[in-house]
Amino acid sequence: MTDAPPAGTGARDRRYAGVPAEQRRQLRRKALLEAAKDLWRDGGVSAISVRAVSARAKLTDRYFYEQFASVGALVEAVIEDVLEEPFAAMMQASSAPEEATVETRLTLGLAAFVAHAESDPLAVRIYLTDARHIAAAAEHIRVAQHRVAAAILSVLHPDRDAGPEDFDAALFCVGGVTTLLNERLMDTSEAVSAHDFAAQAVTWCSQILRPGAGMVAP
Repeated sequence: MTDAPPAGTGARDRRYAGVPAEQRRQLRRKALLEAAKDLWRDGGVSAISVRAVSARAKLTDRYFYEQFASVGALVEAVIEDVLEEPFAAMMQASSAPEEATVETRLTLGLAAFVAHAESDPLAVRIYLTDARHIAAAAEHIRVAQHRVAAAILSVLHPDRDAGPEDFDAALFCVGGVTTLLNERLMDTSEAVSAHDFAAQAVTWCSQILRPGAGMVAP
């Protein structure tokens, strides 16, 4: 069965001519996500509706419901997408050459996370304000913090599994850095570069995750 467009869509669907059905669905999903992000940046989460998102994406409501059961499901997908990008940037940057020190790899990873988060006004908005009112945003941030703690431990202890106390200490550091990051995002002066901010944060965390506590390998 072909994935035929509904009557009346006209020129707006010609962009998908000759594209396989599954790829068309993926492109439509991306268009809806980007439209929702734009609306959220411009007018807040309350600006997101089926009609507004579909219009911004130049799609019909039918295609909205092809991808998302509700506006709430779309909002969750946007949050996941927005918060995943800084994490991916962090993981890529922290995979420095093996000869790099642990501190260097952690600094590069955190600096990439901060720089990427600051570059997207929607990420800043979610972190600073919307997470207080949207349960899905708060939960995604909590999960992201756990992932960052696990990523830190994978850099510190690449050859063994970290214990519960290790994870709790790493999560404690992530929570502190998150608080500092929120303060930084609210301060538009940006007196300190993302790299310098990350280097200082890593220094403080290293004092907690220290070899004497059985935490950090030099």
